[in-house]
Amino acid sequence: MPGTTAKPPRRLAAAEGASVLPWAEWPWAALKALILSPGVPLTHPRPHDIVLKAKEAGVEVIGDMEVFAREIGADPAIPGRTPVLAVTGTNGKSTTTALIGHILAQNGFDVQVGGNIGKAVLELDPPGARTIYVLELSSYQIDLAPGLVPDVAVLSNITPDHLDRHGSLQNYAAVKARLLEQTSKSGQIVIGVDDALTAAIFTRLAANGGPSAVPVSVGKVLGRGVFVVDGTLYDAQGQRAAKVMDPGRRDAPARRAQLAERRARLRRDQGLRQGLPPHRRGHRRLPRPGAPAWKRSAASARSASSTIPRPPMPTPRRGRWPAIPTSSGLPAARPRRAASRASAPSSRASAKPI
Repeated sequence: MPGTTAKPPRRLAAAEGASVLPWAEWPWAALKALILSPGVPLTHPRPHDIVLKAKEAGVEVIGDMEVFAREIGADPAIPGRTPVLAVTGTNGKSTTTALIGHILAQNGFDVQVGGNIGKAVLELDPPGARTIYVLELSSYQIDLAPGLVPDVAVLSNITPDHLDRHGSLQNYAAVKARLLEQTSKSGQIVIGVDDALTAAIFTRLAANGGPSAVPVSVGKVLGRGVFVVDGTLYDAQGQRAAKVMDPGRRDAPARRAQLAERRARLRRDQGLRQGLPPHRRGHRRLPRPGAPAWKRSAASARSASSTIPRPPMPTPRRGRWPAIPTSSGLPAARPRRAASRASAPSSRASAKPI
C-alpha cells in the first residue's frame, strides 16, 4: 500500500514463528547448514566471524542457489528434472541471461529468469512440464553453490573484478570456471574466448572429456564455434561456417552466446530465427521495464523520430529564401514583397517595404 513501510526481516521471521537470536546464541550443535548471504565475506579479505563459527561447529556453509539445486534435484539424469541454464562472466551476463529467456519464451517455454538478475532464485515459480530455469550467477553465488549442476553453462568473459573478495585474478577466474566444471557431462558449455583467461579455460575444459564445449568470439574467425565478423553472425558448429544473421555490433557478445546456448537446447534453425528479437543498425536501446514513464516515452519518441525520412535541406542561394521542408514534404510559402519589382520606384529610399 502507498505510504506504508515494509517490515524488517526480523519482524517477518518472528511473525512466522521463528526464534530470532544473535548468531552467537544459535544451537550450533543442532544445525545442519548455514545459508549465507552472498555479500558476506567467505574467504577474503578474511572470513566473517559467522563463517568461522560454522566451520568450528562443523556446519556446512551454502547459499540460496545451493538450496535451489537441492530442491529441484542435483542429478540431471533423473527423469523429469527441470533444465537449468546458468550464465556467468564479468560483463554482459545480465544481457545474455535476459535474451536467452526471451528466445525460449518465444518458443513456448515457461521460462523462469532470476538469480543475480530480477527475482531471487528461491522466489521463482515451481517447475512445470515446460519450465526452464535461466539463472545469472555472480562469483559470490558460485562460491556458495557447490551442488548446482546446470545443463548448459555460459561464460561471457573475465576481466579484473571483485579482487578484494577473491584475493587475486586467478582465484576469481577459478570460481567462474567452477560453474562450467559442475555442468552435466551430457550438457554443453559456451565460452567466450576473446580474452586470455577464458581462452585458457576453454582449452582445458574442451580436452578433459566433459560436456561439449562451444567457443564464441567477436572479431575473430573460428574454425569451430560461433563468431561475429564485420557485424555478421556466423555458426561454424557444423562442417562449414553458415551466416545466421546480421545483428550489428551492439550486443554482439551477448547474441553470439545466446545463439550457441540456443542451439544446445533447440536444434530447429527456424525457431532460432523467430526467437531472436529484431535488430537493425541505428535502432536505439529501449529503456528497462522498470524505468520511469517519462524515460520510456522520451526513448520511444526519439526512436520513432529517428526512423521518419526527412527531405534534404536545399542550399540557399544569395538573395533567395530557402525552401523549408514541412510535414507534407512540400516547401513552405515564401514571404512576398509588397510590390512587384517592375512597379517599384527607382529610388532606393522608396523601395523599402511599407
